[in-house]
Amino acid sequence: MLRSLKEILGYHLKALDGDIGKCKDFIFDSRKWVIRYMLADTGKWLPGRQVLISPVALGQPQWSERAFPIGLKKNKIES
Repeated sequence: MLRSLKEILGYHLKALDGDIGKCKDFIFDSRKWVIRYMLADTGKWLPGRQVLISPVALGQPQWSERAFPIGLKKNKIES
């Protein structure tokens, strides 16, 4: 089933050891037609910061829960 990336915006991001914030945007390579990074708004966890997450670390979206699993721990995302 095809879905729009816009549907994922605002999904809760779940690292291996807890929530890290929400999906804010995607950075797209228009030459190769691939997603390069997901932009995560870290909210209360790291106030005022946004981080880029490689698509390699992204799991399958949990559509019914409006959540997106991230295959990294918080300390790795922070650094």
